[in-house]
Amino acid sequence: MAQRYPSSWKKCATCVYWTGPREVDFFGQWVTIDSAQTKGRCMCRAGAYRVERDGGLVCNSYVKWPALS
Repeated sequence: MAQRYPSSWKKCATCVYWTGPREVDFFGQWVTIDSAQTKGRCMCRAGAYRVERDGGLVCNSYVKWPALS
């Protein structure tokens, strides 16, 4: 089941460093991923660099994805 996160939530799916499959809505308010367990690599050198992480997780190295408002 698809999972949606508002742009204000600090989840991996809304982070610039997360490389998993995701879609942003037309207004940049929501990110949709297949499920909270959808995997993507974290590309933050100060964080979990190159580690596969679920889109529903949170970490201290969060930076908001520029596609979001």
